[in-house]
Amino acid sequence: MLNKKLKMALVAASFIPAVSFAEEPPAQNLKPALVHNQAAIQIADINERLAVLTAQLAELEMKTKIADKQVELSKAINPSTPSMYSDNYVPSVDYIDGVDGKYKASLFVQGGNTQSVRVGDRVGAWKVKEIKMDSVTVQKGKEIVYLGFGAYNANPSQNNQQPFVNNQVPQLPR
Repeated sequence: MLNKKLKMALVAASFIPAVSFAEEPPAQNLKPALVHNQAAIQIADINERLAVLTAQLAELEMKTKIADKQVELSKAINPSTPSMYSDNYVPSVDYIDGVDGKYKASLFVQGGNTQSVRVGDRVGAWKVKEIKMDSVTVQKGKEIVYLGFGAYNANPSQNNQQPFVNNQVPQLPR
């Protein structure tokens, strides 16, 4: 009978799972969890940088809109710079007059009109830098042009190469 009870106990023990009372849990593969955590940290960092870049782009777009509006307002306030002027058009001198070095000039502008200017005024894309008795100097960006009567001369040293006949200034083509 004891033998029969022992057999039954062995059969029952084989069907009941054993409980482990070990101090440490069984070793599991923790590597995927660490990789997943690092990926989440990288994604969070990327999202932060993306948010900063998006804000910077929005700021630059707003600054561009503000600059465009300022140009628009400047043109509305200062009608001496009409928007119909081509940036490539170079004015020519109609006449220059003044007293004691305080000159003003009348320039032929695009469209066949004339515009009276002083140093600092704008003619289209050009800014008047200097007015002398015989020429007007205008500047657009880094480009400087010396305007004579009736036409312009991009190189002022060419004036000295033309001979004077009877002390008269040669006619410049229109």
